Amino acid sequence: MDVRTYVWMDVRTYVWMDVRTYVWMNVRTYVWMDVRTYVRMDGRTYGWTYVSTYVWMDV
Repeated sequence: MDVRTYVWMDVRTYVWMDVRTYVWMNVRTYVWMDVRTYVRMDGRTYGWTYVSTYVWMDV
């Protein structure tokens, strides 16, 4: 009688928050917002959000 039970629980959550702001005197503003979300529970769910904003105001 050989009874074996294996249970794997693989839960991974990755969250990146990359926010950058550059300001120069000839007014230039760069804003990056890089948000990545990976959720693995072996029925995988991947979310992706990428926002880029470039503003040039050469005054």
